[in-house]
Amino acid sequence: MEKRLGCAMLITVLLAGCAGQQAHPRTRPATQPATPQAMTPDLRDVLASLARAHQQKTELAFYTSTPLRPVDEPFKQFFKTMGDVQGDLLKQLKHWAGEHHVDLTFHYSNDIEGRAQKFMEDRQEKVVRGDDKISFERDMMINMSTDYDWQISLLTETLPLATDPELRAYLQNSLRAHEEGSRQIRGLLSQYKFQP
Repeated sequence: MEKRLGCAMLITVLLAGCAGQQAHPRTRPATQPATPQAMTPDLRDVLASLARAHQQKTELAFYTSTPLRPVDEPFKQFFKTMGDVQGDLLKQLKHWAGEHHVDLTFHYSNDIEGRAQKFMEDRQEKVVRGDDKISFERDMMINMSTDYDWQISLLTETLPLATDPELRAYLQNSLRAHEEGSRQIRGLLSQYKFQP
């Protein structure tokens, strides 16, 4: 699943210097036993990809709030909201993973598709770094549109596999957030006449 993350996954390389927050798992009260969740390698990889995407979006939101990459007000507000929402989702997922001893470390696959994904992200990072302000806003909205559509698809396909109520709640929250974000992105693309 991690192979098909799409063109919006360039943000990690773009913002490699940004430090992510560590979530500290809380212990579950003794009266509330954990529901076992079958953790296949495929599901673990999907959860790691989701965590990576949340982290990348929070880093992008931070980046667009600095003088390094100024953006116009409508984009600034979108990125701020995105950073807050994605940060909350990342905390939810890390909390669940900590309680269930699930490693969320992302790894590119070592096959042709994994190497191609890495190459594509590196290539897109070069384009975005060279963009002027208007091109950056356009390119990021187009990339975000693709990314949000991919996240919606990934979350929709993952939900039926989740048996743990807390994991299901996180997936549902994430799906709602990405559907709302997708609507906002389409609105900005239309308002600014950006064509994907």
